[in-house]
Amino acid sequence: VRRQVVEVRGFPREPCGLGVRELETGDDDTFSRTRIVYDVEYGVSAAAWVCVPHDNETPLPAVVCAHPRGPGKDELVGLVGCTPGADFATTLASRGYVTVAPDARCFGERRAHEDGLGLAGSLLGRPLVGMQVWDLLCAARYAGSRPDVNARRVGLAGMGMGALVSIM
Repeated sequence: VRRQVVEVRGFPREPCGLGVRELETGDDDTFSRTRIVYDVEYGVSAAAWVCVPHDNETPLPAVVCAHPRGPGKDELVGLVGCTPGADFATTLASRGYVTVAPDARCFGERRAHEDGLGLAGSLLGRPLVGMQVWDLLCAARYAGSRPDVNARRVGLAGMGMGALVSIM
């Protein structure tokens, strides 16, 4: 098998190791929720919630959930509420899917230290939406690497801004 490296302007040439770190765990009636941090580029990390159903037969399908504009990943798991129906990561988890709900660049936990990234990235040939697409690809790679997930059944769902990034 020959490995082909595809260069896309603005994307890293090679993916880095994910270096996943678990930060906190919570429990719901039908699923557990874990906050993780993982690397998306060398020196750049993303935070996400991972929801895993309690009663399941592994491997499970997984869905990477992309949030609309607003507070970020916390809205996808129902910890804050702004947009009706935005807590779809928990709905999917209660229906048997492992869900990964990351913060997009410039939102949630990533808001403060990435202020101005959109303009700077555009000037450097790395548009913000491209960086957000890359981050979702890393979240999908993480989901597929989990032992409780069927790597051939990883999907992507988004709402609002997250839908646009998901389509791209």
